[in-house]
Amino acid sequence: MDNAITLAEATLPRLLEYFQAFEADPDLFADMSRFSPYHYDPAAVERTYQAHKSAGDRRDFLIFEGESPVGELILKHIDEGKKTCELSIHLQNDRAKNRGIGTRAEKLALALAFGPLGMETVYADVIHKNARSRHVLEKVGFRFTGEDDTFRYYEMTQTEWRAAAGKEERPVSAIRLIWHGHSCFTVEAEGFRVVLDPYEDGAVPGLPPLRLSAHRVLCSHGHHDHGWAEGVDILPWEGESPFAVETLDVFHDDRQGALRGENRIHVLEYGGVRVAHMGDLGHLLSEEQAAALGRVDVLLIPVGGHYTIDARQADEIARRLGARCVVPMHYRGEGMGYPVLAPVEDFLALRQEIRFAGEDTVELTSALPPHTLVMRVGK
Repeated sequence: MDNAITLAEATLPRLLEYFQAFEADPDLFADMSRFSPYHYDPAAVERTYQAHKSAGDRRDFLIFEGESPVGELILKHIDEGKKTCELSIHLQNDRAKNRGIGTRAEKLALALAFGPLGMETVYADVIHKNARSRHVLEKVGFRFTGEDDTFRYYEMTQTEWRAAAGKEERPVSAIRLIWHGHSCFTVEAEGFRVVLDPYEDGAVPGLPPLRLSAHRVLCSHGHHDHGWAEGVDILPWEGESPFAVETLDVFHDDRQGALRGENRIHVLEYGGVRVAHMGDLGHLLSEEQAAALGRVDVLLIPVGGHYTIDARQADEIARRLGARCVVPMHYRGEGMGYPVLAPVEDFLALRQEIRFAGEDTVELTSALPPHTLVMRVGK
């Protein structure tokens, strides 16, 4: 089974890891007299990182295959007035090429550019001899606009992207969402199952041991009530996952991780529906973090407080993200949960259009009405 391709903001530790295996690509050099093999220099990486970080017109990402960085993707020359930017991509070495990684990464970047960043046009260029990059741009949907002696030029408008994305959407079929209690869910589409935040046997009062099988496991952090990946049997799968997966690294507390460390938000998208699992989010989202998450259709969010955000903070985040379906988790109720957590009723008192599933499984489609959904734990 192929690993999911995700984008993550470029940080210095991630860049240092990435460049240790980086190899210069001669296809990126129009003038081969300028080409030379790459030699890893941590000080040079840090200087470049600081220079890019101080620039106000770019967003730098690393492309991850599973847990490994395999490429860079940059949205540069961002002009918020004209609503334009330029896309640039580099893969780490030959092992990352000709495997569809660039195509999937560019699609994620375009969704970010035309979604949360509000761009109306994205530009790209490629030197003539780089046939592979030209093919990827054209496959993703970029339109050729002209050339000179060195470069071929491309662009894509938001209208063109939306039309292309609409054609690519899978036939309307539901995402199956199963709640196992606390923060553990199974998300399923086309028979492919992803388990999120499995808890260890005996970790959560009142909940039975988990005995699950899935094609992939995603954990927001390593605590015993969220990170027991070894408790899920991994099933074989031929081909790619039907889910596009994005991640956003945040914190387990409101002190930049000083109390409880980091927390990773996972966004799974299928059939035009984006499901965000917030893990043990411990703080309100910044403007940048909310923008990075983009559109959220289904929000799985902790509401119990003490270890995470509380009911009022969860309500504020849900409203800010504009989530159509909000599913509370990580609370005390129905004979389960930590005694220090607040009950779900504290959150429901702040919400409207509340629905009770009555069972542990629901079907989610792109026709979701706005509501808060309270699920039951399966017996």
